[in-house]
Amino acid sequence: MNWLQEFPDHHPRIWLNTAHQGVLPLKAAEAARDAVAWKLEPWRMTQERFNGVPQRVREGIARLIGADANDVVLANGASHGQHLWADGLGLNSADEVLLMSGDFPSTRLPWLRLRADGVVVRDVESAAPVPTVEEVEGALTDKTRVLGLSWVHSFSGLVADLGAIGELCRDRGVTFLVNTTQGTGALELSVEDLPIDGVTNAGWKWLCGPYATGFCWMRPEFRECLKTKRAYWLAFQTASDLAAGGDPDPDRNVGARRFDLFAPANFFSFNAWAAGLELLGEIGVDRIRAHDAGLVQQLLKGVDRALFAPVSEVGASSIVVLEALRSDAQSIASGMAVAGIEVAVRHGRVRLSPHLYNTAAQIERAIDALNDCGRQGANS
Repeated sequence: MNWLQEFPDHHPRIWLNTAHQGVLPLKAAEAARDAVAWKLEPWRMTQERFNGVPQRVREGIARLIGADANDVVLANGASHGQHLWADGLGLNSADEVLLMSGDFPSTRLPWLRLRADGVVVRDVESAAPVPTVEEVEGALTDKTRVLGLSWVHSFSGLVADLGAIGELCRDRGVTFLVNTTQGTGALELSVEDLPIDGVTNAGWKWLCGPYATGFCWMRPEFRECLKTKRAYWLAFQTASDLAAGGDPDPDRNVGARRFDLFAPANFFSFNAWAAGLELLGEIGVDRIRAHDAGLVQQLLKGVDRALFAPVSEVGASSIVVLEALRSDAQSIASGMAVAGIEVAVRHGRVRLSPHLYNTAAQIERAIDALNDCGRQGANS
């Protein structure tokens, strides 16, 4: 399958910043236009579409992460799930939460808020941005209730060992919650086969969805432990119920849907995302992973080591982060933008994040521009 034709041709510009925003597939753009047409002619917003669009998103996500669609919570970003957990576990001054130091803000802020309630929130001390299982073990105490971290660290590209860390947490009775945003869609993930209790994920990066899309997955037994005062009426009452009259039943067992964002039949975003998720499922994450890994290895091999030091020599993720040795990262990124190549600067380093719509020829151009900018900075 030649999936490059499924994405817009940006030539001569090259987008290497998927860790910020993924490229919307052409099928998704067409689906967004369809949704606009439904709103222009509201009689086309049928009950089948009201129910069908959210269900397609659930099923598309479930296929990519190896889950049951009934356990997928629809969200508008990774923060949705983080707040469900932080607010729903009922933690107090007798409890402790461990976080990854320097993690992305959405993975930290909901838990840091709990300090106002007396909850102890600490960082795992680690030599690298991502802690090892030994470092996590050394940080655990009898009070530790939750460990929260990112699977792929946004600012280094390093990958946490979910299997080993999860087994440790399970042995110690610690709830293990993971932000998988910078991995899902680029790396293979089977949540039901891993010792983790929940994942949360933004949809507009490696899953190539519109902004303000996302999901959360939780094991049913963990999900049932969460408390929430939020209740969206349409999760508890069907259209048939509404036609018959009466109140929604707040005790009705609706599974993961009780934690959905309000108004999950969000046609403008979710109809597009459903089409994009179905495309990724058709291609297969194993093939996407192999493609992305080849591009990452090409980058790591081509970068001039006299000018740049990779944070990681192993392309474990689809993110490459480079320390500029003889120039500053912002000047390099600006110079590459002039050359039509879009990268990012994070924590004073150059970050490149190729995905399935990039090619080896584009990476070769990026390497040449990167090395040229590094030399120019060194000579200035």
